[in-house]
Amino acid sequence: MKIAIWGFGKPAVEAYKILKGTAIDVVYVKSDYNRQTIDDFKSQLKTLGMESFFVNEIPSLEIDLIFTINYNRLIPESILNKYRIVNYHVGLLPRWRGNGGNGWGVINGENAVGYTIHEMWPMLDAGPIYYQFAYPYMEGDTYLKARIAMAKDLEMKLPQLLLDIYAGKVVGKEQKGPFTYCATFRPIDGFVNWNESTDTILRRFYVFGPPLGTGLRFNFKGNTYTITKISRIVGFASAIGVPGSIVYRKCDSIWVKTGDTAVSVDEVTLNDDIIDMKESFIIGQRFEK
Repeated sequence: MKIAIWGFGKPAVEAYKILKGTAIDVVYVKSDYNRQTIDDFKSQLKTLGMESFFVNEIPSLEIDLIFTINYNRLIPESILNKYRIVNYHVGLLPRWRGNGGNGWGVINGENAVGYTIHEMWPMLDAGPIYYQFAYPYMEGDTYLKARIAMAKDLEMKLPQLLLDIYAGKVVGKEQKGPFTYCATFRPIDGFVNWNESTDTILRRFYVFGPPLGTGLRFNFKGNTYTITKISRIVGFASAIGVPGSIVYRKCDSIWVKTGDTAVSVDEVTLNDDIIDMKESFIIGQRFEK
């Protein structure tokens, strides 16, 4: 089977590495647009043996299928009608469409993240589902573990899955039910709103915690701090209070009131340096919302 990969960056490079040397012949790679790092991307592919590379044009080379991964431009309906296109979507469809589906899903209470392989239709992320991989959300972890698990699963499944889709051995399942279109995360989304529930704040840490995230942050007295360790306080009763207030200090941790209970902030950095919280914060102080 002959295919083309449409995509960019590490996800596209990894997809090519997975398919190289299998029964699938990757005829060319096409990027979505001329990014600043396009030359580095092309160099990585060339090192792996991929010489045929395109950006704006669509070559008239014989292919059976297009596989899209990290391709961030809408594909015209005329192209969708001409080629069979299978997409790798970071998120669990049908609910979480668009960018950042896994992160927004977790923040909104989902208990799993993962990826979906589906047929591409004119409506974004709406085509029939061929395969899904789900990884459980675990409080206290960050998204890194899930990302590693997703990469391992894709490496094992992708070649045979594409072959089976093309041969008709795997039939896509129509998407049904409510859906949400998500938008790309910005660093500002990682600032704590202390009015949110403890569960939501812990879920934001899962998404924004290092090393993959930009950090869960808060402002205080003109400085921006990054929370690098945070945990739930067992037995803390739900109560109305003043969100953002430091209500207790235990060892090297501070307890900060949330919209319902409180969280234990266990490690904080300022300008990438771990701070001594005993010297920096006292009970009764309030962080900005």
